[in-house]
Amino acid sequence: MDNFTHRGARSVASGDMHSPPDVATLAIASLATALVLIIFTIPLTTLTSTARTLGAGPGAQAWILSAMSVGAAAALLGSGVIGDDFGRRRTFVAGAVVLALASALGALAPNALLLIMARIVQGLGGGAILACGLGLIGQAYPGVVLARATGIWAAALGAGVAVGPIVSAALDSLAGWRLVYWFSALAAAVFAAVDRALLA
Repeated sequence: MDNFTHRGARSVASGDMHSPPDVATLAIASLATALVLIIFTIPLTTLTSTARTLGAGPGAQAWILSAMSVGAAAALLGSGVIGDDFGRRRTFVAGAVVLALASALGALAPNALLLIMARIVQGLGGGAILACGLGLIGQAYPGVVLARATGIWAAALGAGVAVGPIVSAALDSLAGWRLVYWFSALAAAVFAAVDRALLA
């Protein structure tokens, strides 16, 4: 960790944001954040087909739309504290694993209640990624370069919101809404493996 901190300090002094560990951390944290927002927006374009398949009424549909935000709100502060105490990378990877498992559960959901529970758990995993991803960026980019790094992370937030409905609608039209959740599970699992290998 000391060597990594010294490399970051040298990057600040030289104005260079391109040392390999820093770029990897920023790229992974930003892309994972975009994935969380893509998953968050799934119901915006798949709710009609989902409700038809699961027989979800208006109340259940409202929960499908909002369940992930409930989980994320519950997880953000807690996962930040856990990351501080037990390691941000470990918590970030755990969030990706939870997100993958919850997405797979959503793909297999036989009824609206189980899908709602899966969406809440997706929020728990997504909250850990959001909180610890920004923390990892702050650790990798100390000083004046942090503003540019967090700007890229914030752009990933917007990109996820913008791209999510498009991706979800395309996959839904291709093979149904369950494919969207399988795609989410696969993407989150890939991130979990990559995160563990590449994050400092």
